[in-house]
Amino acid sequence: MRIPVLGILLLAALLRFYGLGDKSLWGDEIAQAVWSAWDWPQLWQKFRAPPDFLSHFVLVHLAHMFGTNEFWTRLPSAFTSLLTVPLAYVLTKRLTDRATALIAMLLVAVAPYQIWYAQEARMYAALGCYAILALYFMVRLVARDSDTAIRVGIGGAIQHLVTGEWKLVLGLVVGNTLVIYTHLFGVFPILAEAVIAAGLLIALWIRTRRVTMPRWAVPLLIAFGLTILLALPLAGGTVPYVLQGGKPALNQELFPSQRFQLTPAIVWEVLGDIGLGAREPWRTTLSLALAVIGLGVLAVRKPRAGWIAAVWLVLPFLLLGVAQPRHTVSARYLIFLQPVYLMLIAYAVAQGAKVLTGRLRGETRDARAWNVSPVTATFVAAGLVYLGLIVVPPLVELYPRAKLNDWRALARFIEANGRAGDLVFGERNTPNMNALTYYLPNLLRYHTPPTNVEQLEGALKENRRVWYVSAGEFFDPEGEAWARENLEIVPVSQWAEPTLRYAPESAFEYTQSEHLATLYFHDGNVPAEIVYMGRQGFTRGEIERVKVNPGETLEAELELNAGSGRDLEFEFSSKKAAAFDVTVNGALLAQVRDMEADKGARTAQWHLAAGDDTVQVRVTNRSTEFPLFIMRIALREAH
Repeated sequence: MRIPVLGILLLAALLRFYGLGDKSLWGDEIAQAVWSAWDWPQLWQKFRAPPDFLSHFVLVHLAHMFGTNEFWTRLPSAFTSLLTVPLAYVLTKRLTDRATALIAMLLVAVAPYQIWYAQEARMYAALGCYAILALYFMVRLVARDSDTAIRVGIGGAIQHLVTGEWKLVLGLVVGNTLVIYTHLFGVFPILAEAVIAAGLLIALWIRTRRVTMPRWAVPLLIAFGLTILLALPLAGGTVPYVLQGGKPALNQELFPSQRFQLTPAIVWEVLGDIGLGAREPWRTTLSLALAVIGLGVLAVRKPRAGWIAAVWLVLPFLLLGVAQPRHTVSARYLIFLQPVYLMLIAYAVAQGAKVLTGRLRGETRDARAWNVSPVTATFVAAGLVYLGLIVVPPLVELYPRAKLNDWRALARFIEANGRAGDLVFGERNTPNMNALTYYLPNLLRYHTPPTNVEQLEGALKENRRVWYVSAGEFFDPEGEAWARENLEIVPVSQWAEPTLRYAPESAFEYTQSEHLATLYFHDGNVPAEIVYMGRQGFTRGEIERVKVNPGETLEAELELNAGSGRDLEFEFSSKKAAAFDVTVNGALLAQVRDMEADKGARTAQWHLAAGDDTVQVRVTNRSTEFPLFIMRIALREAH
């Protein structure tokens, strides 16, 4: 049996690591990468409040010790998704049988939804992994209650804990602690475990007609208690969040969000995503039919396993319906349901295959012709059917799909076609700007003032070169409408990777949080003066200026249609004595050292010799400690 298990594990690894670093990070992945780069105290301080908690940021932070490109940023997700595959096998084997475990392992290994989130830097694959890890140890723990063991009492339970069950308690505590430190929705698997245990306890009392304590009860309570104790640092941020009904994901002034409503459509979407391949109606129907059959047969033959599966799959929906959070709810937040859902499908397939192979054996005259292990026959038959008819089509669609917005390709296009000092706008609350500038090699090559219609109109009146990145009417309807009317759309074919598809062209969809971006452009004149108003679209309530950190370089292209005499003006401020170099058209113009400007702005001026009317200016902050704040850079006629 080791060969099939190892073969499936190898297949799962190939599917998850194939092209892992090829695609650009999309918006939420970029946020994950940026935040994970913070130092340890900042991570601990920031991510003890919902919805995202600490653990996955720690994993990405550690991975970045080896590299910061897309591969290393996504590696923790790929690894935890891969770990889910053998966990699905051992869990299913505990709850059902070996044949079902092999099929379930295969289903998890090739599930497109698992592979998609294995190749995403966010925490969703890890959330599913830790939940299944905890459920596995809980199943092992509650299985240790034979008829003689259930009467040992608390003292005996503690003795068993000391002598042998502490490993299971430790595994359960580790799994539950990791899942709750990953995302707020990690509380659902823990609550499901509590309800499962309560149901098993009630069933025991009904069966024995007495209130008695099974030997797993005390270790389980200890495990839950330790988990709660370890989760206490999260309480300060979580309690207010929960009491307020969950923090809305978007700006409520722009996009008022309603409380979550549990509807059949939402359940149908989740089941479509975590089922056999994609959200196509026939696939969702087939998945659900097999899961219902599997649950029904399992409940009859193995009632305890049926109870565990039913609670695991149903309780999160019920809790969401009662809590009605204002947080977005989609299948990726409930990805921990998928291995158990696929286990039920595998159980239905395994039972059907066993019936089929049994009938074939009975009908043939030559019994030796069908002298094949039932496990092998079941595995081969189910695997071929599943791989050939169900998995291959969505996998064919999965790998060419871009992560919706290819910010790397957009940034490369702007870098190749833009000029120093070009205006680059995002949207009012700047999510696109933050994503785009992650890939721009030098943000200070561009002028990125806060985005509003007044700024856009002013840029057009000055006939400046303008780039505007928009996600349709999702974040900034007013700005999008203005851009559509006044700017030119850059065709996707000009900036996109030719091997990737940037919009869904089939029923195989994968949920994401951002809309497809549009790039607008206006080809204007090179200005004679640039007045800076913040960086990356932010002024943060300060004086309008751009911050140049130590070692950074601001770039600008200026043009003056005048005679031979020209002056370069540079208005700046600094917290302490400024130190910077000024380069014009590649030649060093000035080395400024210890120029005081701490009490306000100062203007430095240099005369330029006759030459081309267009000049390339670079200002490099040579201070080792303090930023340089630049308000204005201009080219003037000499007086």
